[in-house]
Amino acid sequence: MEARVRELLHDPTAEGERAQALARIRAMDPGATPLRLLRLLVALGLAYAKRKGYKAEALSQVAFHLPVDVVAAKLRVHRATVWRAVDELEKAGLVATRRHFGTLDGRTATTGTVWAVRLKPGKRARFEHGDLAHPWRDLQEDRNKGRTAYRVLQAAERGFKVTFRLLLDWALGNRRMPYEDPAALLGREVDDLLFLAEIAPQERPTAIDRLAETIAHRLGDPGSRRYYAGLLWKVVEGALNPYALLQAIRRALIALQEGGVRRPGALVATALGRL
Repeated sequence: MEARVRELLHDPTAEGERAQALARIRAMDPGATPLRLLRLLVALGLAYAKRKGYKAEALSQVAFHLPVDVVAAKLRVHRATVWRAVDELEKAGLVATRRHFGTLDGRTATTGTVWAVRLKPGKRARFEHGDLAHPWRDLQEDRNKGRTAYRVLQAAERGFKVTFRLLLDWALGNRRMPYEDPAALLGREVDDLLFLAEIAPQERPTAIDRLAETIAHRLGDPGSRRYYAGLLWKVVEGALNPYALLQAIRRALIALQEGGVRRPGALVATALGRL
């Protein structure tokens, strides 16, 4: 992939403004957003093409759909920073972007961005017939299922990792959320218990053990880790409201900060009305 990027940046056919733009990008620090974005888009383009059954080695460019906010979450920058990087890449002819429209609540709405990405030197990136008319996304269904770019941003801000695989899945139409990726559940925040029911069943034991340990550590109550794990299992099974548990833990944390608490687990149980 890096060889592809170098080849694109040293396009011998580029002239004028395009050649100048390529030179500017080549001169940038390797960690500059335009270069990071280019590497990400080329990698996505190659992976997307292969998953679609195309011969990626033979393609000069590829087009796919992906909201800018999801890209921003992966790069850990603001969406405005992504757009500035896109402007640089478009001047160099490496990328072309257009908003894609669909329907939401009976009204026209933006579903995300269609990206045309060069995979080989030559012509400017441009959209081909059908690229913009293609029904890339059912925004109404995704919104109803909570699979939105806004929620990806929220998860990223809370520490959930937005992976390359997640971006590829979104481009392929499988719009998972960061916390649906087992490896992405960090369990560093008590609030993570709100997402337990959305984790794949086979991954819940690991997630619950990790989160129970986090709760016990925050409460200074390591001996009660199994008790907290039991509460988390009740959340997953639907026997305990996750918001009620979260509120009970927060109350115990406040009491702990104020001092004089010997049994944090008892405070949690009392708040839940279980003593």
